[in-house]
Amino acid sequence: MNNTKPEIPVELISISKSFGELDVLKQISLKIEKGKITSIIGKSGEGKSVLLKHIIGLLKPDKGEILFEGKLIGKMSRSEIREFRKKISYMFQGNALFDSMTVFENIALPLYENNEKKEKINSLVSKRIDQMELSGSENKYPSELSGGMQKRVALARALVNEPEIVLFDEPTTGLDPIRKNYVHKMISDYQKKFHFTAVLVSHEIPDVFEISDIIMMLDNGKIVFTGTCEDIKNTKNTYVKKFIEGRD
Repeated sequence: MNNTKPEIPVELISISKSFGELDVLKQISLKIEKGKITSIIGKSGEGKSVLLKHIIGLLKPDKGEILFEGKLIGKMSRSEIREFRKKISYMFQGNALFDSMTVFENIALPLYENNEKKEKINSLVSKRIDQMELSGSENKYPSELSGGMQKRVALARALVNEPEIVLFDEPTTGLDPIRKNYVHKMISDYQKKFHFTAVLVSHEIPDVFEISDIIMMLDNGKIVFTGTCEDIKNTKNTYVKKFIEGRD
């Protein structure tokens, strides 16, 4: 039996967030384990993407605290914030590739924003292009690529900084079942290859369970379930059971 205490790079403590009179997150506390794929599930409009944006710092909580590697993000110095942002990355819904930029330029964008030197940019981008099996497409534009290749470009961009944590916001939205399975397998394969920590927001039940180490379910602004894939399949919680079985 392995009693080693898991490393927790990200921790949310009693996070609350409202937009006007709408309470989206209600005193949420959770821990993200290092080197695992954690999937956050729940009905549409329950605040899953809002939660993800708090983790990366795109949104600030009204109440509560967010810790990265044990440090309060809200009290980090500018240099600490820069280091934090280098260690965490975000893969947007719908890829969010820029049509007017080539594959190379799209992947290099985070490096341009960090004012990296040209030699480093060329080295890191070329490395990711090779690893993602995108060789030969460097000078193409997103419209010239298949859906699967566009996903690989988006993932290459998310990984180009060699982040420790990657956040995926509904990465299979709008895809047919075959492409959904492809994207899930791609995330799983590359997570094993690069050993990053992944947090995945998804409504793909039960497909996402097959690649997840930990499942969290968000309902009415609160975490109502945390456990493994096996745990959620065998849950006695009637509400959770109905949700994963697609029943009202």
